[in-house]
Amino acid sequence: TSDYTLALGFARPIRDRLSIGGTLKIIWRNLSAGDGTGYGLDIGAHYKNGPWRLGALLRDATKTKITFDSGSRDRISQSLTFGMAYSCRVDRIQGSILMATSVDLSEETSAIGDGQRFRLGAEYTHYSRVSARLGFEENHFTAGAGLEPMDRMRVDIAFLENGDLNNTYRISAALYF
Repeated sequence: TSDYTLALGFARPIRDRLSIGGTLKIIWRNLSAGDGTGYGLDIGAHYKNGPWRLGALLRDATKTKITFDSGSRDRISQSLTFGMAYSCRVDRIQGSILMATSVDLSEETSAIGDGQRFRLGAEYTHYSRVSARLGFEENHFTAGAGLEPMDRMRVDIAFLENGDLNNTYRISAALYF
């Protein structure tokens, strides 16, 4: 079982500290029951004030539809994420530290406890553009690493301990324009 996503995002400042953006995405899903393709849209806002950052993200704003080669269809439910982060440079360790937390609210339930996912994490980024991350998603351990080999390019790998699907690995690459 695997999912592959190609995402093209665009963001721009609308005020001094406030930016908005969106991402169009194509999803390829490979399941034991068949292969599927879908298209989706994410919309977000980001506010920055000194070392503090606040954000909101509406994932799958269009209730992304996946159509399988068998003709069956599936939908990815919308979710709303609110997050907050604090970042600071620490010259003594030649880098910066970022502490972040977020909560996901899913549209599948109206009960606040059932449809939410809480995350907490920390990231250390060395001045040489190498990052290390540790965190928790609900009661599962997460870890990751990132490399920024040149301006406007980033490669990341992440590990998520997952009781339902066994452990999950995510690899991503990004180019910024």
